Amino acid sequence: MRCSAVTSRERTKRRIAKVYWRFANPLARSAAGFAPCWVVLETKGHRSGKRRQVPLARGPMNGSTAWLISIHGLHSAYARNIAADSPCPPQDS
Repeated sequence: MRCSAVTSRERTKRRIAKVYWRFANPLARSAAGFAPCWVVLETKGHRSGKRRQVPLARGPMNGSTAWLISIHGLHSAYARNIAADSPCPPQDS
């Protein structure tokens, strides 16, 4: 899977977001058990093989299927983990 070139401005925005989510993720992970709009996605690290848990906002429901929306697209670490461990890689739309 190849990702498009990233500008220095986008790289700076991602660094700021990464620092923010280092603090926000633990809070969101604990809220996932109480707030119906939060879910915890568990993946296996594509390099380390360690179990990773990421809190996500649940998107629209279609029957028993829930859509999970990646704000950072295929650049997010959990999307890369899923792509490395899945026979059906995530789609970028």
